[in-house]
Amino acid sequence: MSVARLERVLLTKLSQAERIAPLSTTVEEREQAVNPLVARTIAAVGVILAVVSIWTEIFKDAFGGRSETYWNIPHHGSGITILVLAIVAGVGVLLAFTLRSPLFDRLWLLAGTALGGFLLFFPILVTSTSSASHEGAGAWLGATAFLLFLVAGALLPLSAATQAESVTTALGAAVPADWYPDPTGQARLRYWDGATWTDSTSA
Repeated sequence: MSVARLERVLLTKLSQAERIAPLSTTVEEREQAVNPLVARTIAAVGVILAVVSIWTEIFKDAFGGRSETYWNIPHHGSGITILVLAIVAGVGVLLAFTLRSPLFDRLWLLAGTALGGFLLFFPILVTSTSSASHEGAGAWLGATAFLLFLVAGALLPLSAATQAESVTTALGAAVPADWYPDPTGQARLRYWDGATWTDSTSA
């Protein structure tokens, strides 16, 4: 069979699967499928809190009685670091929303984890090595952003598993054993044995 004919056959079978999918998907599965949107929304809130924390007081009565923000720390190094990571995470969330690609989910998750870790541990490190004894609202905003990125990241694997299960349900109801586009994105084609996806793939 030629490559062009194979692609036409695959497209036809996938169209059949898409028509059957709404009938074979339960209400619970549809609710679970919202998880990627929930994870991205939580991450977006984390980005906003991180940006706000840059100019919010993080220490009270520190460094000779002065209050400090991330942006006021010498040469703005901490503020710029947070801002750059927040921009990368924010762009990743935006692209994940618009393009619905797992690649951009990985981008915001990586940047968000680095950002959240910095926001969480920087105040702890400073208060333990200086006279800064009271953390301000900025430090708490940073800790909250870290927790939000943590929750959003935990939802992503559940989202991927739910989407793969939905595709499996649809194919099982409509399509016989054959080669189909890999739903995991790890290869171009993966073999469907009529009941489940196998480990056999084709580039």
